[in-house]
Amino acid sequence: MAASFSPLAQRRMAGQAVFDPRLAGELQQLKSLRVVAVVNPDRATELLTSDPWDDDFLGGHEGNEKKVAEVEQAFCDQAAKGVWKDDEKVAHTLHLAGVYIKNYKLDKADGVLQSVEQYCEKCPGPFLWKHLQKVATLRFKQNRQAECAECFETLLRIAPDNPATRANLTTAYNSLGQYDKALEHIEAGVALKGGEEDKDDKWSLGLVYKNLGDTARAVAYLGDALTLFESSPADPVMVAKVHDSYADALKKNGDLEGAERHYRLAYRMFIDSVGNESPLTGSAASLLGGVLTARGMHAEARTCLLHALRVESTKDGVHPTPLYELLSQLINLHTRSDAGSLDAQGLEDARPHIHAAVANLEARGALDDGNAGVLLHKMGEALLFSSTAHAGEAVQLLERARRLLKTEATYDVSSLLEIIDLELEAAQYHLAPAAEPVPGRPAPEPPLEAPEPQAAEQSQAPSASEAADESSTKQRMARLEAENQALRSENSRLREALRTVKLAVADV
Repeated sequence: MAASFSPLAQRRMAGQAVFDPRLAGELQQLKSLRVVAVVNPDRATELLTSDPWDDDFLGGHEGNEKKVAEVEQAFCDQAAKGVWKDDEKVAHTLHLAGVYIKNYKLDKADGVLQSVEQYCEKCPGPFLWKHLQKVATLRFKQNRQAECAECFETLLRIAPDNPATRANLTTAYNSLGQYDKALEHIEAGVALKGGEEDKDDKWSLGLVYKNLGDTARAVAYLGDALTLFESSPADPVMVAKVHDSYADALKKNGDLEGAERHYRLAYRMFIDSVGNESPLTGSAASLLGGVLTARGMHAEARTCLLHALRVESTKDGVHPTPLYELLSQLINLHTRSDAGSLDAQGLEDARPHIHAAVANLEARGALDDGNAGVLLHKMGEALLFSSTAHAGEAVQLLERARRLLKTEATYDVSSLLEIIDLELEAAQYHLAPAAEPVPGRPAPEPPLEAPEPQAAEQSQAPSASEAADESSTKQRMARLEAENQALRSENSRLREALRTVKLAVADV
């Protein structure tokens, strides 16, 4: 079953960044800056284009972490000297935000951009434009694509003849599922450049055609884009991204062998350039795991999916949808009839990542609605199938999922609730021996702590971006109703699987 998750609460999804005390103090002072004179546009442009920390950050995880720490130290040292004028402070703060965004330190980037938001908003021209660009990029990486599109639409109104803004809007609308709009913007951007498509245009067009279902055209465009990226001086991160895009098109076109080859290349390039813990590497691991599953390479697929789950559960831009999809893939891999005997190790190894994801999402206030219930159900299901020792944890997650899903008023989730009831029934068989211990059987572990959600604050009227996100979400969540029928047929399979679980417990 696919899942859809509402982004209505996405403003809460940003965590509270933890800064070094010196840096925190500097950022606090920036919030009080006032624009006392008109900033010369030429000077502002020079300050914003002279980035002392412009770097590709291709030194792997440890190397990049060291560089980020050095940039933070340099920022604090220079600010402490008191030689920067106000506009110089703001420019360097925007450069620091860029460093954080490149390295997916999204909570810190959010905090830094907030510190100069008031100054930039009251300073029309380059500072406002640069701030909007940074916020747009950040929102995209935070899975807040509607807000990203809103920022770029604002920039487009300011400068309608900018091909780069058109290209960015193409990416945003592609992610929102508004493919016709994405195509409109990329074609307009190409026209602004005289009608000649460069490597970035071919990449964007290939993605749009793939999403529109024109896979043959997508393969051709993305293949051309990859050739151009590889033949020109380009950083390996960009080349790896195009490998992944090309692999997606090949997979959709039925060429699993070709897709696997390019997914592998992308995965290795990400590891070598940005390290194992980057969200880019985690995403590549997920894509590779999917095609390996389809090709019957189950052991390696499991390793890749667990790598992806580990990264996804702890990153700043955590989002329920990828977590749900990864857990679904691991459970399906565990229960495949062609995977040999049931091997619960993959699900057992997923357990610490489930713990991390619950803590991460809880801290962001993102586990308090029906969509969260869908994810919590999948987490509980994974723990239930992994080991009888984790039944207590599974029960707590499943019961919380059931409570949240019962509040869902828009969509019919009755079939999902029926499945949860079946799984809770099976879990009780695991827990029943706790009252009368069986000799030689270890006592069940204490349940995973998942505190009840606090009463939500009175919500404000949704912004334009939230409304756009809600519309996109409703399109995705509409699939729940269609999937209910499939869930009803799946109940029979689950009944048989749960009957087997009960028999296994009885044999302990």
